[in-house]
Amino acid sequence: MEKKKQRLLLIFFLVIMIFTSACSSKNSNSVTREMSMDSNPEQTEEKADMGTKDSASSKESEVVTNESKITANAQTNRKLIKRVEMTIETKDFESLLESVNSKVDSLKGYVESSNVSGNSYSFENDSRYASIVIRIPSTELDNFVTSVKEMGNVVNSSESAEDITLQYVDIKSHKNALVVEQERLIAILKDAKKLEDIIKIEERLSDVRYEIESYESQLRTFDNLVDYSTITLNIDEVKHITPVEDETVLQRIKSGLGTTFFDIKTGAQNFVVWFVVNLPYLIFFAIIIGVILLITKKRLKKYRNKNIKSDDKVSNHNTKEEIKKE
Repeated sequence: MEKKKQRLLLIFFLVIMIFTSACSSKNSNSVTREMSMDSNPEQTEEKADMGTKDSASSKESEVVTNESKITANAQTNRKLIKRVEMTIETKDFESLLESVNSKVDSLKGYVESSNVSGNSYSFENDSRYASIVIRIPSTELDNFVTSVKEMGNVVNSSESAEDITLQYVDIKSHKNALVVEQERLIAILKDAKKLEDIIKIEERLSDVRYEIESYESQLRTFDNLVDYSTITLNIDEVKHITPVEDETVLQRIKSGLGTTFFDIKTGAQNFVVWFVVNLPYLIFFAIIIGVILLITKKRLKKYRNKNIKSDDKVSNHNTKEEIKKE
């Protein structure tokens, strides 16, 4: 019996020891977990913020993709302001002007400004000059330039292209941001109840609308400059066309003789025109000069007659005295 009791006690102690060891191991595991959690609080915060970071990164990626799309569109649809300046010579001034105006109308362009000076029928100035600023659709610019080169002798031509793509995109993005702000202000204004808040919102809303109109005006100006190219056309009326290539000696002699004969012809014509135009004045001055000469001639004749008579008297007196002396 005693041996049985001893065995039971031994088994009981073994069970207690096993149970206590199991409980201690659980407590140690829980303590280690708590210690690990306390030692790395950033990990828990990172796990808690994983959702927000993922959403933020997704928004940033969307912004980047939108900006890349805008840049790609800007590169493909470049905004270029094209300008052309040409100087052209012609002998038929009126015909060239009519041809230019007709070509502008056919290409659906318009004349922005025109200045014509000189008069081919004037004695002092026998040539005319025109400076015309023309706006042509940019798609028809090459067509117009080619046509003008066929109308006369082009002595000078220059072309330029100004890229305003970045400016245009920047202004448009500012305008879009202001439009979004305007919509937010309108929504806030609807819910505002205090008078002070309403006044502040309306003031800001007025400023935003003014800035939007300013940006829209700049965009319209840029669109007009891009859609319609600017051509400055200088037209000179000349007697002889300026040669494009170097002339030979015979060609220079021929050209020189032609210029000389043309100048003689032009001078004779101008003299005839001047004489006919000023004939009344010439007749008037001729009459005055004739009257003056006639009066002068009569006076000289009288003066001569007086001198002759006085000489005769003196001679007669001298002869009488000589006779008396004898």
